[in-house]
Amino acid sequence: MALGRDVCPSGSAADGVAERGVGSEEREAVEILQSRNASVAAFGRMLANESGSTVDGAVQMAHGLSTHAAVTQLDYFTAVDDILQEEGTETGAGHMGDNRYTSATFYRYASLNVSELVGNLDGDTETGLQVTAEFLRAFVTTVLPAKASGTAPFTVPHLVYVALRSDRPVSLVGAYESAVPDSTQGYVPASLARLDEHAAAHHRFLGTDGLVIHAHSGLASESFEALGERIDGLEQLISRVVDAVAKEQV
Repeated sequence: MALGRDVCPSGSAADGVAERGVGSEEREAVEILQSRNASVAAFGRMLANESGSTVDGAVQMAHGLSTHAAVTQLDYFTAVDDILQEEGTETGAGHMGDNRYTSATFYRYASLNVSELVGNLDGDTETGLQVTAEFLRAFVTTVLPAKASGTAPFTVPHLVYVALRSDRPVSLVGAYESAVPDSTQGYVPASLARLDEHAAAHHRFLGTDGLVIHAHSGLASESFEALGERIDGLEQLISRVVDAVAKEQV
């Protein structure tokens, strides 16, 4: 998570509408389009026909990727058209296709610019802190529901690392530029060690002046020196980070 210094001020919806001299109904519609809630403040919004409603999101989400080589498996399936079969006009499958699956140890990364979030909320710091806490909680605990009926992918991260920075976001995805090798212990231990080593390399190169606070938690029982303080429990980790954000926003 990144703590930015620049705050993006929000524009005045009423001024933009008045300049075009529109009627009351259109004025009301435009004001609704230009209004903001927590989701818009965090993830942004773009409407091609109403540029005044555009909001630059405070959240950046990276694609999850496996820390090791992963093989895609094909699940071949067919579907039968029952109506045509009952009428006796056709036989065979009504549809044929395949689903592609993989099972891997994933690295996921996201960045939240807190100052931009508060700016998108018209300076409402209290709401910004609430959104920050909920974003952290959701990023860790939420699993996308696609294909859930056939995969039940309700896992919990082995490691969660949060860094509050005053300079710029830093992704550690480079730790897996070369794939973690297979071993009898699986991929998790080596993936965690690789992340710790890569974080240490960043500290040596960039220094730690930009780190306001960084800490980690998760299912893994060991501590990782380059990932800051180990905190037992997700809620305790979120509280520690949000408290530090609140001090920076004062």
